[in-house]
Amino acid sequence: VLMDTQVYPELEREGYARDIVRLIQQTRKDGGLDVTDRIRLNLVLPDSLVQAVEEHRDKIAQDTLAKDMAIGGAIDGGVRATHEVGGAQIGIELEKVAG
Repeated sequence: VLMDTQVYPELEREGYARDIVRLIQQTRKDGGLDVTDRIRLNLVLPDSLVQAVEEHRDKIAQDTLAKDMAIGGAIDGGVRATHEVGGAQIGIELEKVAG
């Protein structure tokens, strides 16, 4: 039996997107928000992760209940956190919005 262990770029980007979803949910929890709260989301990303987020934007927004999602914007107030994904630092900013 032969197994292909090569990591294809598409799968790598999907993995990064899943990591980002997990970190958004952790940031939500750490900020005292409920898992059912709708949020406004901003991600501060290095260029190396922008494509992964853009390719999976709809899924990220759906999984995190983000009504609005921006890359590189800013949110006044809300919850902020910094995490590492794929060896790069990312910033997550989110705030609860009305349903």
